[in-house]
Formats: sequence, structure tokens, C-alpha cells
Amino acid sequence: MCSNSPEQTLKQRHTYFESKTPKQAPKQGHTYLVSNT
Repeated sequence: MCSNSPEQTLKQRHTYFESKTPKQAPKQGHTYLVSNT
């Protein structure tokens, strides 16, 4: 069903999320994203 692997999607979202969040808390954003997926 999904042509994109979960790992690929997570990496894409992580990049998008990181570019939208301040450089102050990139790790916090990543953790928040992972717990939300």
C-alpha cells in the first residue's frame, strides 16, 4: 500500500520539522515528532 518506507517518511518529516523549529531545540522537536508517529 505504502510505496514509501516508514524510515524514509520519518526522515522527510524530521527534516521538515527541524527547518521549521528554532535551532535551540532540534532534539526536542525530533522526540516530539517520533512520539507522535
